[in-house]
Amino acid sequence: MTFYEEMQGIASGILAEFNQGTVTLQKTVPGAPDPNTPWLPGAPTTETYDLDATVSTAYVENASAAYQDGSLIEMSDLIVTCAVPPVAPSLDDIITIDGKPHTIKQINAIPAAGTPVAFKIFVGS
Repeated sequence: MTFYEEMQGIASGILAEFNQGTVTLQKTVPGAPDPNTPWLPGAPTTETYDLDATVSTAYVENASAAYQDGSLIEMSDLIVTCAVPPVAPSLDDIITIDGKPHTIKQINAIPAAGTPVAFKIFVGS
């Protein structure tokens, strides 16, 4: 087991202990096309994954908004810090916090390279 794999387990345990509310990741996957009509996409399926996560507000010092990686992060946005889910999150996914869906604006793996230990996901309010 590598150092970062061990840290991933520790981060998962801590985030599970301090879990706030109900946070889920909804991932929609396109279905396979029918072989008789390959030009038509198959029916998509949506999978929901429970996240061990904490939620906080985005804080932008001395400004009402800031650009991070080309994304506009506003003070009213939320930051979901979560343990590594069973599937990698993407910008097309939806984060649901206590039943309310939020669009994903930015995803930051921690650390930025190598084996992720946790994720910081910025979502619109």
